[in-house]
Formats: sequence, structure tokens, C-alpha cells
Amino acid sequence: VQLLALNNNYKPLQDKRVRQAINYAVSADEIIDMAFYGYGTKIGSGLIPGLEKYYDDSLADAYGLDYKKAKELLNEAGYKDGFSLTITVPSVYQAHIDTAEEIVNELAQIGIQADIKQVDWATWLEKVYKGREYEATVISLDGSLAYLTAFLSRYQSDAPNNFINFKSEAY
Repeated sequence: VQLLALNNNYKPLQDKRVRQAINYAVSADEIIDMAFYGYGTKIGSGLIPGLEKYYDDSLADAYGLDYKKAKELLNEAGYKDGFSLTITVPSVYQAHIDTAEEIVNELAQIGIQADIKQVDWATWLEKVYKGREYEATVISLDGSLAYLTAFLSRYQSDAPNNFINFKSEAY
């Protein structure tokens, strides 16, 4: 499962409306076509279709491409003129680099000036995954996580693998 992970501790991304705006601006279909030659399945969540009991296929289309809505949300959040965003990707995975390039182009449509920072795998693990020193990243979660507990535990506020810094009292 490849995802655009957003660091919820980065100031603009702390606002849910900004994260929603990014969802409205980024097209999974375009990424699948451009970076994966049309081979892929849009899922809309971290839960894979293989977890049939928990997978919700309606999430795949929860955010349609809508630049107008994205700009409205950014404006409401106080980012009418956009902001800058660095997408850190491991340089050893061309698919993640290609995906980040597509995302940069799409975010430009709503005024977010994104750039790509390629790092070696060891640096990605140390700085992004462990250190949480990043703004956004493109990465895959591998098949060894193909059970529900692994997916859900990642989003506990104090989980060491909660590298997106998700926090929710209710969760």
C-alpha cells in the first residue's frame, strides 16, 4: 500500500482542512496511470482489500479531484496563498519518486509549492520513520502488516511507528 503520509506536527498540516484540501488535489488515478502504468487499485485508506471484513471500498472515491473545493478549504484554514511543502522520499524507490513528482504537479494547482527531497534508505528510516523529521513522504506499507492490529496500532498516539503523528483522544 503506497501512501502520501503527512506529518501532522508540521504547522499547516495540523489543520484538518489543509489535509482535506490535499486529498481533493491529489488524484490517485493519475498516480496509478503515471507511476504504475495503470496497474494499481485505489483504496482510500490504509486498510487493504485483502482485509475484506474491515475494508471499506467506498473510501476509494471519498475525495474526488476538486481543485475548487481544495482552494476553499485552504482559504478557510488561513492559507489562501498556499504554503511550501517538502516531500521526502527514499531515493532507492523510483515509484515513490515518480509518485512525488505527480503530487508536486497536482499541489501546484492549489497554490502549494511542493518540492522533493530524495534521501537514502538509512536516512529515511532514521529521520522520517524514527525521528519524524519531515513534512510529507511517499512510502509503502508492506504485506507483513496485512492484519488489522498492525494497521490500527500504528495510529495510537504513543506508538513508535506512528510516524505521521496522528493524535486523537477518541481513538
